[in-house]
Parts: sequence; C-alpha cells; structure tokens
Amino acid sequence: MASRFLAFPPFEPDKAEYNITASDAMLNVLPAADGHKPQPALVEVSSALPATCLGAVAVRDSSDAVVIFAGTATDLYKLNTATSPYSWTSVSKSAAAYSVPTDEKWVFTKFGTNLVAHTLGDVPQYIDIDTPTAFADLTGAPTARHSWVAGDFLVFGHLSTANNKIRWSGVNDITFWTIGKRGADEQVIPRGGEIMGGIGDQRGAIVISRGAMHYMQFAPASGFTFTIAEANPERGVIAAYGIVQIGPGQFIYLSEDGFFSGVQGAPIGAERVDGWFFDQVDLDFLYDVRGSVDPFEKIVWFKFRLQNGTFKLLGYDWQLDRWCQSDASIREAVALLTPEISWDGLDSLYASIDAVDSPFDSRLFKGGRLVFGAVTTDDKLAYFSGTNRAATLETNGVELIPGERAFVNGGRLVGDPTTFTAQIGTQDFHGDTVTWDTAVSPSSRTKFLPFRGAGRLHRHRVSIAAGATWKIASGIQTEYEREGGS
Repeated sequence: MASRFLAFPPFEPDKAEYNITASDAMLNVLPAADGHKPQPALVEVSSALPATCLGAVAVRDSSDAVVIFAGTATDLYKLNTATSPYSWTSVSKSAAAYSVPTDEKWVFTKFGTNLVAHTLGDVPQYIDIDTPTAFADLTGAPTARHSWVAGDFLVFGHLSTANNKIRWSGVNDITFWTIGKRGADEQVIPRGGEIMGGIGDQRGAIVISRGAMHYMQFAPASGFTFTIAEANPERGVIAAYGIVQIGPGQFIYLSEDGFFSGVQGAPIGAERVDGWFFDQVDLDFLYDVRGSVDPFEKIVWFKFRLQNGTFKLLGYDWQLDRWCQSDASIREAVALLTPEISWDGLDSLYASIDAVDSPFDSRLFKGGRLVFGAVTTDDKLAYFSGTNRAATLETNGVELIPGERAFVNGGRLVGDPTTFTAQIGTQDFHGDTVTWDTAVSPSSRTKFLPFRGAGRLHRHRVSIAAGATWKIASGIQTEYEREGGS
C-alpha cells in the first residue's frame, strides 16, 4: 500500500486537466499560504433601496464616522443606521432629480470633506460628508463618466462633449472651473480612444484609455498645471468600471486579451484564467464587468455576467498571486467600511441574540473596519461577514503510478474541517470522461475517508457544507496500490 499527499492547487482552469499544480473546480474558497480558507456568506444589514442600485460607496467624515451612500437611476441615498434594519434616506437635490443613462453607473470620488457623485446623464453632484443633508449641483463642472483626484485637483474624464478629453478644477477647490485660472484647465488625450478612468499617483495621475495609458504629471514650472506623457501606448482597458486601485500607482484591470497589473501591463491571468473568463463571460456585457477590492483579504473581485444571464465573481489575490472564484450572486461589489455597532446596539440589526448570523468576532461588529461588501440582487446592503459558504475543493487528474492503473481505497483530508464529504473520480485514459464514485463522509473516530476508485487517473473532491466551521484545507492524503495488487 502506498500513500501520497495531493495538495489542493490554485484555481487555474486554463491549464490542462491532468496538471496537478492547477484546478478548474475550486469554488467559494479563498487562497491561503498553505492551502485554501473559507469564504464568508453575505449578511444583509439594510432594507432594499427603492430601485435598482447603480453604485455605492463608504467614506469617513471628519470625526472618523462611516457614511455610506448609494445611487439609483433617479436618486441618491444615505444609509440610516438608526433603524432596524438599516434604511435609506434620500439625499437627492430634489425628488427623482436625476436620469442615469442606460448601462451607466454612479461614480463617487471623495475630495476633502466633499463627496462628488456623477454620471453621463446629469450635472455632477456634491455633498459635504460632515453635514450630509442633500446633494447639490457642482456648478461649472463638466458632465462626465469618470473622475479621480490628482494631487490638489479634481479631474473628470470622458466628458459628454468629448470622450477623449479630461478637465480639472482649480487648485484645492472643486467648485472652481474657469479654464486658465487658478490652475483649472482641460486637455484632449490624442491617443488611445475613449477615456475609461484614471487613478492618482505620486506625480499626479494615470489616465487610462481604451487603447493606451498616459501620465498626467504635475508640472507648474512648464507653464501648465499638468503635462501629458505617454505611459503605455499599447495597453488599455475594456471594462471602465473594472479598474481597481490597490496602492499608489498600482491597479488591476481587464484588457482586450486578459487581466493585467499596472502601467507596464504585467500579465496576471495568462494561461491561468484569461481563456476561461472569455469563455464564460457574456461578451455583450463586458462593459458591465465591475471590479472591487477586499482590502482585508487583499483580493480584487470582478463581478461578471455569464452567458446564461447569471453572475459570478472572479477574484485575484495580489499578495499570493493566486486566483479564486465564487458563485455569490450580487448586483454590485463594493469595498466598504462598517458602521460602528455596540453590543447594546445589536437590536438595531437583529430581533434576538439567536438571530445573529455572523460570528461575534466578525469585522461587521467593529466600526470602521474594512469589509468586502455588496448590494444584493434585491438591492439590500450586505457584507461578506457571515458563516462560511458551501465550498468545493478539487484536484486535477493525477497518475498515481505513472503509466499504470491504480486502485484508491481511501484517504484523509489534510485540514481542519470535521464535517464534509469526499469523492474519488476516475479516468481510464487522458481525455476520458471522469466517473465519480458516491460521496462518503469521514469516519467519526479516525476521519478516514472510505472512497474507492480504480483507473489510470484519479481526481479528489471535497465538499464542505454551508455553515461548517473550518479555517484551512490543504489537500488529500490518498492511499492506493497497483490495480490487482503487487
């Protein structure tokens, strides 16, 4: 009898199904240094918005309190944490004041104590975060699709009058837009096509177009506020709402041929997930790919629409350089901060102590903590802070005895889950259909898994139920022998 440890490998579905260093079937698990860990379930904390959510943001006011805003096609709202469940209070300049064009989203940019909200459909809006009573017109500012901060300037890109133009405010004053005065100006970006977004960096900003990238460099000695310099003439972005900044000048994005990082265009999805993604995504809805960051787990998540009309999440852990996927169906993915909840204030969210569906050490109960959040498909605010989601971990096919058939007669999970099932899948040759044996549970005394399977290649699958308590799953220690004995 022989024994071999088979690690649960990274999610890299573009690699061959018999490459044991990759897997095409890891679901609802997050990368860990020595295996995989569970993904928390969504916990709804608010009532539904009055209409479909088209964007949300969490910001801090001057007292460090968290304020959350969201937008629909006609209105802007602030989260009211004094009700149970949390509710939404309109902070529009007037009722049904806005008209967001089809396929557009609200974009939110914080500048000092002001929050700017805008789409291509209306005059940009702004509100004082410290006294968030109602948004007002940002008079003089251009109607635009994107915005970002470059030093002491608010910048708009993809203007309604020219999709390859940027325009910025007066120095440290988002209400001043007179061109040629106090540093305010505008610039056409001649190469790269329509502007898809921008991010601030140490020298000013990076302007990201569909087919190129440019540095927007602060250069008052030149006689101009900013000068434009080519950064990458060949690499651009195809999903405007999928540009995710992870640090100064650092960002992840989807390009024509896959996922990349930074101005240099370092490939992070090639021969790993790029092919799988383009096979899965509805190409007619590439514009709707939405990127968001889970800063605590250091994962960038991309929400995308499948060809069957449902949605999926594809995640990239930039610290471990590994991918993951989730079948959580959400409308918007948002990097959020948690409003503070005291123990005495739990009744603002839950009818009783037994109704609490998050672990008591969850970041949900610690005000101001970074949490990966979402707006659900029924337009409720939710946090990925609940009990563990149902998870699947699976190895690719492996020849346990190279060139020969083997009989697997059991194994053990290397990890701390105690409640789960496991299966063995067999193939008689490379390219053969996988035949799965009946799922079995581990022995209550020894945790031995009595699965059985004969073939030339073997796959191992572990399924962990929703709500199960566990922290790490590393692989399977499988036991086998040459078929027919030796």
